[in-house]
Amino acid sequence: MLEEKYFENLNKRELAQDRVETLKKGKGIIPRVTKLKIDLKLAYIKWLEILNTLNIDKNITFKDDFYPNLGSEVLTQLKGSTRVRAILAYKAALVELMCVGDKMPFKFIIFDTPKQHETHYEDIDKFMNELKVLSMKYGFQVVFSSTEYKYVGDSNDMIWEPKFPGEEHEMFLERN
Repeated sequence: MLEEKYFENLNKRELAQDRVETLKKGKGIIPRVTKLKIDLKLAYIKWLEILNTLNIDKNITFKDDFYPNLGSEVLTQLKGSTRVRAILAYKAALVELMCVGDKMPFKFIIFDTPKQHETHYEDIDKFMNELKVLSMKYGFQVVFSSTEYKYVGDSNDMIWEPKFPGEEHEMFLERN
C-alpha cells in the first residue's frame, strides 16, 4: 500500500516537473513525450530497414499521440507486403522502446508471422533474428506462430510442432 502511494506520487511529481518545463519553454508538448516520439521514430526506421521496407517515406510523424504518419501516408493506405512490414516494424519498435526504457510489462511477446507472399523469407528471418537478439539482451521470450516460415534456432530455442490434422495444415488443438 505504501509502495503504491510512493509510485503514484512519484509519477505525479514527474508530470508536474514536465509541465513546469513546458511552461518555461513556452511549448505545448511535454518534453518527455517529445523525446519518446523521437526515440520511437528512430526505432521504427531501424525496424523498417531490418524488414527491408524500401517504399516508405522515412519522414515519420505521429498523429493522435502515437499513430504513425509515413510522410503523407498513413498505415491504412499501405497495401500488401509494405503494410505488413510497416505494422511489424512499428510493433517491434514499441517493444524495443519498452525494453530500453525498463518499462517491459511482460516477459514474452507473441507474433503471428505473415504469409510467405506478404514478405520475403530472408526479410522475416532477419526480423526474427533481430527480435531474438533483443529478447536475449532484455530477458523476454518471443513466441511466434508460423505455417510457412521455418525458423532455424539454436540451443536456446524450442520449436513446437502441431500434432492434430487440420483442413489446410496441422493444428495445435484437436477438433471434435
